Amino acid sequence: MEGYDVVLIGAGHNALVCAAYLVKAGYSGVIANLLQKFKHEKPNFR
Repeated sequence: MEGYDVVLIGAGHNALVCAAYLVKAGYSGVIANLLQKFKHEKPNFR
């Protein structure tokens, strides 16, 4: 099982900048983003 040092929730511009700083500092992590608002709606990838 792979572990992460950081989990960022949301993939807005602030989370992406934060992720860039964390990677530069040597941390590993994952960005989790959920754009699906309703059960019947397909995920929206923009």
